[in-house]
Amino acid sequence: MAGALLGGVSLITAPSGGAAVGDTVTYTVNSDGPLASLAYYDDMGPFHTLTHQAAPWTFTFKIKEASQTLAVSGVTTGQQVSCQIRVNGTVKDAKSSAGQQSEADCYSW
Repeated sequence: MAGALLGGVSLITAPSGGAAVGDTVTYTVNSDGPLASLAYYDDMGPFHTLTHQAAPWTFTFKIKEASQTLAVSGVTTGQQVSCQIRVNGTVKDAKSSAGQQSEADCYSW
């Protein structure tokens, strides 16, 4: 699934600048159905994978390391899915995808 964070269909924006130590990061994944799977990096750096999550899904944390990877990916059981990464309230990346079991991948560094 780690490779999936870099693939997918991009329909909105390209990633821009990451975050600094102490910044607040919010990941959001929206869908018209439950999320079949969800993957993200958190404040400690490890990659997490969740299954069968309700949408919308949101996770907020503070950056602890200067080289923090910011990435979130969601696969819907429905027809539409979108993701967004915000740093201190500013959107750094946003993507959406449509179609059965679509995937949206957002990242910023």
